Amino acid sequence: MLKKLLRSLGSRSAKRTAFSDWRHPATGSACLLLGALIPSLPAAGDVPAPVAEAQARVRTVGRPLFVVVTAAWEGYSRRFRTETLADPSVVGALRDVEVLIVDLDGNPGALPLLGFPQEALPALLLYSPSGEAVWRVQSHIGAEEFLRLLAEARGTLDGVEQALARLAGSPDDPEAHRVLGRAALHAQDPERAEGHLLHAARLAGAGGVEASFRLVDCALLTGRNDVALARIDAAVALDPDNRTGWVDESLLTRAKLLLARGETLRAEEELRALAERFPEQAPEALFYLGVSRLREGDAPGAKEILSRMVREHPASPRAEEARRICKGLPGEAPGR
Repeated sequence: MLKKLLRSLGSRSAKRTAFSDWRHPATGSACLLLGALIPSLPAAGDVPAPVAEAQARVRTVGRPLFVVVTAAWEGYSRRFRTETLADPSVVGALRDVEVLIVDLDGNPGALPLLGFPQEALPALLLYSPSGEAVWRVQSHIGAEEFLRLLAEARGTLDGVEQALARLAGSPDDPEAHRVLGRAALHAQDPERAEGHLLHAARLAGAGGVEASFRLVDCALLTGRNDVALARIDAAVALDPDNRTGWVDESLLTRAKLLLARGETLRAEEELRALAERFPEQAPEALFYLGVSRLREGDAPGAKEILSRMVREHPASPRAEEARRICKGLPGEAPGR
């Protein structure tokens, strides 16, 4: 039974299982930490001709450009065009935005040229008037979610244009680099983000601290876990009082990375300390601690920890998964 349960955990590495997922509090970027690292995005070269023409057009009038890559034969593309884009609220929200539909059949190389890492549709990309990518999504999203993301992106658009104007007068402006780095991360372009954030992080002050935490994202998104560990240590050292509110999540990420590297004893020590120091992270810390014990062959220890997690944090998103694991272990399973 124990071997079967461990195989079940290992077979779902791309889903929400042990050591498999992390979402940075600073950016919301999702990263896989074990066996399915997000590849480095291809560098965008010349954009497809329709996009280049639209960029030249919007640059003269100062309008953002929203690019939608679709295909007539693809179901989610049709849904996005006929449901989301046709929604009256979305139509109103895009009234000051240039919308360009790019047909994949007529532009077969559009996805990699636009920096999308996967062959998935619809592919959505929002550019600032000056041509900076500030938002990149590969998924069908409904009108409500689209409006939420667009509202967030509008703040980024304004900040990007202001940052570019500041850099034109002062190429070493750290705040401008920080803003552009954050926007590049939202656009899933970690290499471009890293260039801006490294510049900002070299300077003291709150902007440098924030940039240091965001640099963790850049390393994780490009599969450099050793670099991510070093950057977590550096960022946490700059924020000993957790003024950013990102220290606890970063420490949890460090523990997961250590588990993925096989440094079990050190990782488990950090998970125990994390659960004590940051109560809001206790459910996650206890969950990963229990799964670590299970992978080490300590079924009784795993069940004790996971049962405690369910008992003390019954409303946690991890609680149901912990109950499922406990049911596969000897002894009485924890109640709801």
